[in-house]
Amino acid sequence: MDFADLAPSVAVDVTGCPTFTIEEALREAAIDFCERGHAYVHEMDEVPAEEELLLELPSRTRLVDVLYVTSDREPLDPIHRSDLRGFARGYTRISDRALRLHGVSGSTISVRLAVAPLPTATSIPDEIGYRWHRAFVAGAKHRLMIKPGLPWSNPALAEFYRNEFEVELNRAMLRASQDGVLAKRRVRMRSP
Repeated sequence: MDFADLAPSVAVDVTGCPTFTIEEALREAAIDFCERGHAYVHEMDEVPAEEELLLELPSRTRLVDVLYVTSDREPLDPIHRSDLRGFARGYTRISDRALRLHGVSGSTISVRLAVAPLPTATSIPDEIGYRWHRAFVAGAKHRLMIKPGLPWSNPALAEFYRNEFEVELNRAMLRASQDGVLAKRRVRMRSP
């Protein structure tokens, strides 16, 4: 979904604001939302384990967080560089584009990442745009209306849209914490 597709939903409340400025506000709102809410998740294809794993990010995005790494479907823990001696298996983030894997040679690696659009992005995947368009529109309206001295300035209404953005952000954070699954967790009894 192009940010230009969402611009009319913002323009209706910021009469006289240039389209370019509206699209920039939408992009900024989407970046903020994806950074704080982990709303844009990318799962890499499984790859054979090597000592250094290059992260494959969608075009026009940057890494926000490594959500999980598995080796043959077993979770790997992140390891701080100063703690490497005490761990046999795990990973260390060596840059925003690479991980160093420890103790997993010969296995298959899966990685799930939270990403955000770059400041030069003109769009966001349709799935994310459709799910969170209200947040992006509210965030853009807040950013535009909070600026003083412009014909579309409206601090009171800006606060309303900031609150709407935060409600949607809380929903995204909850969804991310549940890993997108809304089912209740079950406890299974084990025999001693």
